[in-house]
Amino acid sequence: MDSRLAAILRAALLAAALCLLLVPAMAARAETRVALVIGNGGYANLEPLRNPVNDASDVADSLRSLGFEVMTDTNLTLAGMTTLIGDFLEAAQTADVSLLYYAGHGFQIDGRNYLVPVDASLRSRDDIRNWTIELNAITEELEGTPGIHLVFLDACRNNPLSSTAPSLEGPKRDGLARVGDAAGFLFAFATQPDNVAYDGVGRNSFFAQALLGHLNTPGQDIASMMIAVRRDVLAATGGNQVPWENSSLTRQFEFAPGDDGAAPETLLWQVAATARDPDLMRIYLDRYPEGPHVADVKAFLAESEEALPPAGTVVASRDLPPSDALADSLWDVIRRTRLRPLVEVYLEHNPDGAHVAEARKLLADLPRPDDPGAAPELLCERLATHPRDATANTAGVPLSQLRMNAA
Repeated sequence: MDSRLAAILRAALLAAALCLLLVPAMAARAETRVALVIGNGGYANLEPLRNPVNDASDVADSLRSLGFEVMTDTNLTLAGMTTLIGDFLEAAQTADVSLLYYAGHGFQIDGRNYLVPVDASLRSRDDIRNWTIELNAITEELEGTPGIHLVFLDACRNNPLSSTAPSLEGPKRDGLARVGDAAGFLFAFATQPDNVAYDGVGRNSFFAQALLGHLNTPGQDIASMMIAVRRDVLAATGGNQVPWENSSLTRQFEFAPGDDGAAPETLLWQVAATARDPDLMRIYLDRYPEGPHVADVKAFLAESEEALPPAGTVVASRDLPPSDALADSLWDVIRRTRLRPLVEVYLEHNPDGAHVAEARKLLADLPRPDDPGAAPELLCERLATHPRDATANTAGVPLSQLRMNAA
């Protein structure tokens, strides 16, 4: 064979092989994700809900950081919901992943689920047809599109018909009904079908708080994530609320693709030890009082106390070692734990960091632990959570301290 022809053939084969290698990577990079996030709490004619606006805002922020194009609004009227849902359905026609998160009033009648705008007035069956959005009307538009569809419903906090249309309320009409029989869907409910979920005592509902604690876990498929969410909600509600899902997904999905990273506890210890930062060490001790590195943290803090300069000495402000990787690791811990003290440390030491805007927004959203206006349940949660009931957001209190905290 002519040597020049052989060289051309070898080059062509090499190019073809490279294309085969690059196609999967290009497909992964090009995955399109679109989300619709609605939080309705300020109802005019129904019982107002405290958490949905916060839930929607926080979930939307988290989804944006995970590469979703997010369409979101809160306290929507029927007209507003209809318009936003229409925009979402149009975008979802060509998306690889579409996601609906709805927090607010929702109910079922005759096995069909309805989402409730803030201007709804519900007194008869005609009002239901005229004033609500039927969930099936959304999911049927998604059927047959090429992507997978994730539906999160934190919408079963109570039955709004019990006070406005008691004649329609029955013993099995609480919460939401089972839905979905088409392929490519996952429906995640805040609690089991035909049951009622709690609205939450802090900034977020129990379901939203657990979801936010696990969305950013790298390398975790959605089925494993929902198990972790379920465990946290069970722990936070004493077993009274059980998140539920039905799935007909045809492929695995990870919100944060990649290799399984270190656990937040390990990552925080690594950052604190590398930076040799007493503030981070104290945060570790507070968040993981029975963590595997507690002895090392206490030893470091004891040495730091001994090395303190005399009272009155002016000390230059400390900075974390100049490492983008270290700052990114700290931010990873923050995204997965949502601990306010960590956000404060990040902003103090990284005033020009890559995640400053997100950190400032998160800091404004997260409550202060010593807030005098905080719900008493939050104080109880912080001081009296049993170690076996620890969640992604709340540390268990060592048994030796539970008795001391009882008062």
